[in-house]
Amino acid sequence: MEYQNGEDRMREYLMTELNVSDEEILSVKESKGGSHYIVNINGKYGVYSKSGKEILPPQYDRITYNFRFNFVKVKLGKKFGCLSDVDIFTGCEYDKIITVNTNEPILFLKDGRKFMLTEDNKPTNNPKKAHYGYFHQTRVVGGMWSHSGMVGCRTVKKYW
Repeated sequence: MEYQNGEDRMREYLMTELNVSDEEILSVKESKGGSHYIVNINGKYGVYSKSGKEILPPQYDRITYNFRFNFVKVKLGKKFGCLSDVDIFTGCEYDKIITVNTNEPILFLKDGRKFMLTEDNKPTNNPKKAHYGYFHQTRVVGGMWSHSGMVGCRTVKKYW
């Protein structure tokens, strides 16, 4: 079989490895940069690496790729989680995920509290320890480079 693109290759891989029919695979979409595929199998979403490694199993109600912030937002029931571009998953335990702009860390809302998350998914109010979102030009946070300079506490405090 000749593949037209990576999405066709991933569809074939899923049919072979997961033993699902072409009709059960509702969609296969390549993420920006092509490192992941978001798949919809029988109405449930999952994420696979380009090599076919399962990152998130197809069990989620919705998965969207946020191009602006370079992360995958996941919904299961009424809760949200996110997957960074270095495949760190927060779990679906947050009431809301707030993305303000690309110069600031992503905020998580749980039980009425807003906070950022560290690399090991612990709550923090310190933007220097935030793992999800941009921080500054010379530091990589979650595998993502900032494009527009430093963000200080003064900028972030207005959202608390």
